[in-house]
Amino acid sequence: MDPYITLNCHTDETFFIENYFTIHNPFTGRKSSPVDLFPKQHNLIDQIDNEQIIIDIITERQVGTTTIFAGHALWLAMFNSFMNVGMMGQLNRHGSEFRRMVHLGYDNLPTFMQEKITVDNAYCTEFANGSRIHYLNSDPVNLRGRIFDCIIMDTFEHYTPSRQTELYEYADRHYGGQFKQIALL
Repeated sequence: MDPYITLNCHTDETFFIENYFTIHNPFTGRKSSPVDLFPKQHNLIDQIDNEQIIIDIITERQVGTTTIFAGHALWLAMFNSFMNVGMMGQLNRHGSEFRRMVHLGYDNLPTFMQEKITVDNAYCTEFANGSRIHYLNSDPVNLRGRIFDCIIMDTFEHYTPSRQTELYEYADRHYGGQFKQIALL
């Protein structure tokens, strides 16, 4: 195990995503391709750093936001103990897509870097360090009784207006309105 690599991955999310997080590349058909970050994706990583609630209001599609969010969730969970991350999508199928992306990235990490998975099901992946990634749909009921260190709300612009309002109210009530709406610049 190279301590330099581990330290760099622990302290630099961009380094981790660019060098170790992999995705399925629909253009090449390869099941595990490294993520080549574009300037907009670098900007996105800078915007989400240290945010508790991340709301994706990006209207552009196919720019890699979900990939960055999956890499961010995995980075938070693996390099921080007892981190509780919620990944929310508009529909139930989005939770399984988040899970697939996180697991593809995890499965292709070097063995020395993989934090042991202790619980793994359709709704949650838990690591030996006590961190968890929860895969949720946008129903605010999924948030009741839970405290998250980071909630990622992907494709927020597709949520119904009433659902958006409920989630804003939840953020205001439980996190003092501390959330970050991200947009590509």
